[in-house]
Amino acid sequence: MATAEDVDIIVRTTFGYRLPFFGPFAIADMAGLDVYQDGFHTLHQHYGERLAAPAMLTDLVGAGKYGVKQGGGLVTPAGDQAALVAYRNTAYARLGQLLKELGPAPKGGTDE
Repeated sequence: MATAEDVDIIVRTTFGYRLPFFGPFAIADMAGLDVYQDGFHTLHQHYGERLAAPAMLTDLVGAGKYGVKQGGGLVTPAGDQAALVAYRNTAYARLGQLLKELGPAPKGGTDE
């Protein structure tokens, strides 16, 4: 069982880390829609139809649209994505620098 602090750390340092720059569909396009489809396949195998890949996702992958790496995706158009990838890399690096400079958030609750 995860604690509230564990959940906050996981969200803040994984998918939540990217949210200041990209929404969940752009993040999926960058990770690769085929990768997401494979993840849904695993969930479907273990937990049944309710966690099967959405038709929209399987249709895109079936059409060769994997997101940034090939063919465009949910919100990313087909074509050269070098500028987007460079922006993403710079944004994440700068965010990492900022978080390092700021350090952890204070816990609060002190009577100072």
